[in-house]
Amino acid sequence: MVRAMSTEPPVADPSRPGPVAAGGPGRRRFLFLLGPCSPFQARLAAALEARGHKTHKILLHAGDALFWRRPAEAYRGGLAGWQVHVAAAFDRHGITDLIVHGESREYHRLAAIEARARGIRVLVFEMGYFRPDWITLERDGLSALSHFPREAALVQTLAAAAPEPDFTVRFRTPFLKFALNDLAYHLSEVAGTPFYPRYRRYAIDHPVVEYLLWAWKLMRQAKPAAAARATVERLAGGSAPWWVLPLQLSGDFQIRAHSRFADMPAAMREVVASFAAHAPAGDRLVIKAHPLDNWRTPWARLVAEAATASGVGDRVDYIDGGDLDRLIAGARGVVTVNSTVGIAAIQAGAPTIALGGAVFDIPGLTYEFGLDRFWQEAGRPDPDLARAFVRALVHETQIRGDYYTEAGLAAAVAGTVERLEAGLPDLPERVERLKSERARTA
Repeated sequence: MVRAMSTEPPVADPSRPGPVAAGGPGRRRFLFLLGPCSPFQARLAAALEARGHKTHKILLHAGDALFWRRPAEAYRGGLAGWQVHVAAAFDRHGITDLIVHGESREYHRLAAIEARARGIRVLVFEMGYFRPDWITLERDGLSALSHFPREAALVQTLAAAAPEPDFTVRFRTPFLKFALNDLAYHLSEVAGTPFYPRYRRYAIDHPVVEYLLWAWKLMRQAKPAAAARATVERLAGGSAPWWVLPLQLSGDFQIRAHSRFADMPAAMREVVASFAAHAPAGDRLVIKAHPLDNWRTPWARLVAEAATASGVGDRVDYIDGGDLDRLIAGARGVVTVNSTVGIAAIQAGAPTIALGGAVFDIPGLTYEFGLDRFWQEAGRPDPDLARAFVRALVHETQIRGDYYTEAGLAAAVAGTVERLEAGLPDLPERVERLKSERARTA
């Protein structure tokens, strides 16, 4: 049934319930906003209600409604009135926790401002920092907004209390399953425009344009994929050292909200120019397309133009496909804005630099003295700190499961409820306590 209708860390409100517990005074009240292209939020809400908690949902478009199928309110106003509307919902329902998928969508950003002003916890879900069968849950935000510490000593302290993670893959999402969910979600959003006429989508491309581009790519990707495999083989069998730049999606908030770059082509041009000016003369730069790139950006041409303009047209390879793990394993170093590929590179022991806000941009793991010096001075991450980082990051932010398969959904929901019932995520408070304790003993 659908019924129409300050960014500083919050100070705890003693009138609001404490950590989640089944039944009793610890019961909490959750408000859900936009979720992933799956029934994850609906199943999480059902699980929380079965434990005695209250849940509410505000629908912003028909795609989100498709996967919810539970009682909800529908907001059909414009973005200008959204902040007042969601603030009233917080107060009307006595909300204790706001649940969103991604913190940077404008609806979520504005809601978070009102939530923090009221001492409401903002719980942000996203795809996992580790793939393929983890999801992320953090307070307030990810990447540059993550509360995960950027100091090696604090990371080591958190890791000391964390178990060794098991990365055995338990759940895999078939591409067809993901694609069908995505198609249903976004086409429902388009078809439902008469019911939500003032919804402002966050994606750069209209969904119909996105799917037409993908159809074109799927029909023609065999040739570039074969060329990419051949390039990787040539590099692996040759003597020239290489560096890797994994491209990210310009429409991703990792670029739009958590970096200084206007888009990914701007980042690519900066990296190519720096490589040309400062990398050893015999080295090569491999620029790899993001697997979900829809070919809207003419990457092959843009890379060739940037390389030619910088005088390294014969030393830069652009590939759309190929084995990224193999590239990283043999690379002299990895340059990323803030892709989770950086975590994979650190795990593999590859020298890594992050050009944007990243949860893994920690002295001892990444190079800290600028891109121009990286080509000559890159060093491998500290292996002990790298192991501690992975252990702590998994323990503090990751939940086993996925958003799409039945088994993965069940695991993700159960893991989320378990974490919430333990009063987690409470990383911001614990990090502050650790800093205070260290200051007292200094």
